[in-house]
Amino acid sequence: MTSAGPDAEDRPTPAWRLLRGRIGRRMPTDPQVAAIVRVAGLAYVLLAAINVARATTYLPAGRLPYFSDSLVFLRTGASAPWSLDLWAGTYPFGYPLAIRILGEGVWLHVGQAALAAAAWLWLAREAAASTQRPGLKLVAFGWILGISLAPEVAGQHQLVMTESLSFSALVGLVALALRWRRTGDVNLLWWSVPLVIMWVELRKSNVVVLAALVGVAALWWLFSRRRQALAVGAVALLVIVGSSWLGSRTNQSSQTITKWVLDVGIPDPDAREFLAERGMPTSEAVLDLGGMAYSASDRLAVDPRLKDFRAWMATEASGAYAAWLLSHPSELVVQSGRALSQSFSDIDIVEAHQKDLSLAVLGLPGAGPLVLPAGIRVGGLVWLRPHCWLVGWVGITIVAATVALARRPDGWRDGRWQIGWFLLATAPLHGAVSFYGDIVAQSRHGLGAAVQLRVALILVGVWACEELLAGRDASRTGGGRSAVAGDEDASETALTARAGEDSGPAEIG
Repeated sequence: MTSAGPDAEDRPTPAWRLLRGRIGRRMPTDPQVAAIVRVAGLAYVLLAAINVARATTYLPAGRLPYFSDSLVFLRTGASAPWSLDLWAGTYPFGYPLAIRILGEGVWLHVGQAALAAAAWLWLAREAAASTQRPGLKLVAFGWILGISLAPEVAGQHQLVMTESLSFSALVGLVALALRWRRTGDVNLLWWSVPLVIMWVELRKSNVVVLAALVGVAALWWLFSRRRQALAVGAVALLVIVGSSWLGSRTNQSSQTITKWVLDVGIPDPDAREFLAERGMPTSEAVLDLGGMAYSASDRLAVDPRLKDFRAWMATEASGAYAAWLLSHPSELVVQSGRALSQSFSDIDIVEAHQKDLSLAVLGLPGAGPLVLPAGIRVGGLVWLRPHCWLVGWVGITIVAATVALARRPDGWRDGRWQIGWFLLATAPLHGAVSFYGDIVAQSRHGLGAAVQLRVALILVGVWACEELLAGRDASRTGGGRSAVAGDEDASETALTARAGEDSGPAEIG
C-alpha cells in the first residue's frame, strides 16, 4: 500500500468537510426531534384556534361567505334527514350533510378548521415517522404543516364550499395509509371506509383516484394473493358503485354539462358552431343564456321559447360535450396542467373569493369579507406558486427517487414508496378530471389535485433523500447499507413477521 507521504497529515482539511462535520454534530437527536414535533404541533393547534377566533369575530350575523354554488348546498342541507333531496340531490350528499349537522355559520367554520388541523397534523406526524433520519423527520413534519398554511388551503375554511373538507379527507386518507404501512393494523382499513365515502361524496371528481386504486389493488392481488388487496379493492369498488348509483338517480352529471354549454359553449364562437352542428338550437333566447349558468336555472326551466333547447339538453348535450372534449386533446393537457399548478397569491385569494361571492353577484344576504389567516405568507413560500418552480420540483423529485430506488431494487416493494408513487401518478389524472368536471371554475376545482401533488412530492422527496444519504454513508464506511437503513430493514422484517401474511404492511410481493 502506497504511503500518503509525510506532508499528508499537514494538509488542511477542506472547509466543506469541516462544515459538513459541524452540521452533522448539530443535527438533533431522536428525543430532541420528538420534543420539537410536540411543541410545533401545539403551536400549530394554537394558530388554528387563533385563526378561527379572528374569522368568527368578523362574520356578519354569524354566517360564512359563500359562492353561488353554496346556495344549492344550503338549500339541500336544510332538507329533512330522511329526504331524497339530501341523499340524492343536485350535488353529492357529503357537504349538505355537513351543513345539516353543523349549520351554516360559526360551527361550520369551526368544524372545517378543526378537521383540517387534525388531518394535517396527523399527516405531518406520519410523514415524520416514515423516515429514520432526525433531520428529515423535521423537514417532512414542517413542510407538510407549511402546505396546510398556504392560502390555497387555509383560505377555504371560511367558505361554504366543499374544498376544505375535501382536502381534509384526502390528507386523512394519506395519513391512514402511511400508518397502515407502518403498523400493519388491518382495523385501519375499516376506519378508512367512512373517510373514503366522505371524500367521494364531497367532490365527484375524487372518484377517479379511487378507480385507479381498484386497478392497483387488482395488480397487488395478482402478484401477492394477499387478502388485504381484495379488501382494499372491494371497499373502493363498493364506494364507486354506490356513488354512481346515487348519481344516476339525480341530475348531478347534467349540472356539469349545463354549466359548460351556457358559460363556455354558447359564448365561444367555435364551440357554439360545433354544438350547432350537433343539433343545438341557436335562437336569440338561447344565445341570451351565454354566461348565465348560475342565474338562468329558473328561466331555463320555464321559458317556453327554450322548449327545443331543453329537449336538446336532455338528449344530445352530453354526447356533444364528450365530442368536444375528445376533439381538443391539446386543451386537455394544457388546462389540466394549469389545474395541477393552480394557486392564489396571498392577497388575491380574498379578492378572488369576494369577486365571486353571492353578495357581489346577486345581492343576497349572508356573504361577508374573508379574514386573511395568520401564517399564510409562510404557507405561500412552501407551496411554490411559480409554474417553473413547480415543474422543477417535480423533475428533481422524480429523478432523485428513481436514482434512489435504482440503488435499492427491492425498494419498489416498500409500502411507503407505493403510496407515494400512486399519489404522484394519479395527480395528473385527478387534475384532468377536475378540469373537465367543471371547466368553468378551474381556479378552485384544480386545488384538490394541486394539494395531492404537493403532498406526494414532499413524501417521495424525503424518502429519496433518505435512500441517497444511506447509500452515501454505506460507500463512506466501505460496505453494506448504513446503520440507519439497516435498522429500518430490521424493523420492517420484524413487523412483517409479527403481523403475519394477512395483516402485514401494504407491500407488493
